[in-house]
Amino acid sequence: MNNTALRAEVRSTNNTHMVFANEEHEKFYYEKLEQARYQDCYHKALIYILGISEDTRNHFSQIYVLFDTFNGDALHISGVKVDINPITAQRTGTLETYLPQVEDYLKGVREAREKEPVSLSQEQAETEVTLTVAECGEFHNLGEFYENIPTVEEAVAIWKQIPPERMNGIPAIGIHIHMPGTEAFEDVGMDILTGNRIDLDILEYIPDIKGNPQAMGMIAELVAKLPEMEIDGNMSEEMEAKVWEMRMPDLTPAEQLAVEIDRFIYGYDTALYHDNNQSMTENVSEIAEALNQRDTRDMALWFADIAADGTEPEGRKRRKRKTKRHRTGQPQNRP
Repeated sequence: MNNTALRAEVRSTNNTHMVFANEEHEKFYYEKLEQARYQDCYHKALIYILGISEDTRNHFSQIYVLFDTFNGDALHISGVKVDINPITAQRTGTLETYLPQVEDYLKGVREAREKEPVSLSQEQAETEVTLTVAECGEFHNLGEFYENIPTVEEAVAIWKQIPPERMNGIPAIGIHIHMPGTEAFEDVGMDILTGNRIDLDILEYIPDIKGNPQAMGMIAELVAKLPEMEIDGNMSEEMEAKVWEMRMPDLTPAEQLAVEIDRFIYGYDTALYHDNNQSMTENVSEIAEALNQRDTRDMALWFADIAADGTEPEGRKRRKRKTKRHRTGQPQNRP
């Protein structure tokens, strides 16, 4: 196929014209495409990209041969052909239909992992988790700095004693993890509270802290003891429940009852709970407000129905039947 035919083919596709960086780019594209063994969309895209820069044009042969080797029939590992383009319209459908399936699969994997019981590894069991308090969160060497604090209560007390008139920096409380027998430079630490904000988002990037139950327990206690702090990020369902449990002694009677009601609803029908509530905090606040306003008629009727019925929600009964069949090896008949 000569260059004229190639240009005609490109211009006829979707009735659009290709845009080139310059004349050298356009000339390079059509010359190399005419010489290419394959003229599928992947090779065309590669030739187009490599032609934009003079530097990649000068090294085209080396790069193209490498790509062609990976994309062709020649690459096998342990006798198995390696396909670097497993997504095709014929095998998997278009990206528009394939990607939602992938997202659903990954969501299921994440949910399954969240339900797995947390067990301490030997390394986590041996770690020493302490707290730090800094007068200046940005530069710990400016102003007072306290470390090796064993409890959240003590750290909060020290943090509150820093005189507010000091303007050297923004006070902070941090988490520090040390593995006995290792050097100090191998420790992991970060400020979790700075000023009036508690940063939970940053934990996504520090697996040594997020994966340490003791450290996460301290962070939950810190959130519980300082309810006036702004939260950056979202608490997990487990962490949020733990925070409210820790706050119980300091709550009003209405708030304590709201927490108990919330946990009853969650335990009675978790699926229904998730359908009707965005978070435990919002649900507890709404229930407490209803109790304070004595707007409890609907709530009382709901509890009366449960007491009179004496049955479990259908969702819970199905889960129990499925669990029983799984344990006994019985076939699982469809309802």
